[in-house]
Amino acid sequence: MVMNYNCRNLRESKYFLSTEHKPKEMARLFCFPYGGGNASIYREWNRLLPPQIGVYPIQLPGRGARISENLPTNLSSIIDELVEAILPLSDLPYFFFGHSMGALLSFELCRRLRTHETTPVHLFVSGYRAPHLEDSEPHLHTLPDHEFLQEIINMNGTPTETISDKSFVEFFLPILRSDFRICELYRYIEEVPLDIPITAFGGNKDPDVSPDDLKEWKIHTTNRFNYFMLDGDHFFLHQQQSRLVNMISLIGIEEMKRFTMKR
Repeated sequence: MVMNYNCRNLRESKYFLSTEHKPKEMARLFCFPYGGGNASIYREWNRLLPPQIGVYPIQLPGRGARISENLPTNLSSIIDELVEAILPLSDLPYFFFGHSMGALLSFELCRRLRTHETTPVHLFVSGYRAPHLEDSEPHLHTLPDHEFLQEIINMNGTPTETISDKSFVEFFLPILRSDFRICELYRYIEEVPLDIPITAFGGNKDPDVSPDDLKEWKIHTTNRFNYFMLDGDHFFLHQQQSRLVNMISLIGIEEMKRFTMKR
């Protein structure tokens, strides 16, 4: 049984970036950041989404308002914490959106939450190959700093002026290395597929995630599956933010209608 918590107070918890409460909120979208990112990358989404959908950007340890906390060392510890964060807010229909590392987190969180007899009504994954596919790339997190940094630059996700700031790099690299380690050491364990719809998004210029990688997400659901390629590289979620959020809005509203009809 899900208790009715005060979502205003939970919104201000350490787990979420605080965003404006929507009085007409009828569903919740939890957004998971990519490796090295924090909840602030979703700051504009609450404004872009319709009034019925509230946005809850996930803040991971060791960044943002949680900068004083230790960086996570494994996926399981993050999932344990996220279960604690999400369960009190599962009294309304909710969705997950995760980009890159965030896609992996949201997928594994879905699998854990169903043991608590709750799951999102829709899972949106973005910029990440299906989790059962083996990563053919070498472990970047083991590279020396200068080589690791060059790989990050090649991904086009960090402004050049930021990379040239030595103090920022010294601060930022441990976070990135920790997140890459979590993803690169991840090992998929087969379970019964989810019974919720999955929509996958990819960038048509992403050198690391192909359309075929995205299509493979279909084996992880017994429900509906679709995928879309948007213009941009691995960080197309910024380059195509308005279009991406609009697509999520349309799908989310349809899911809310289906949810209401089932009740």
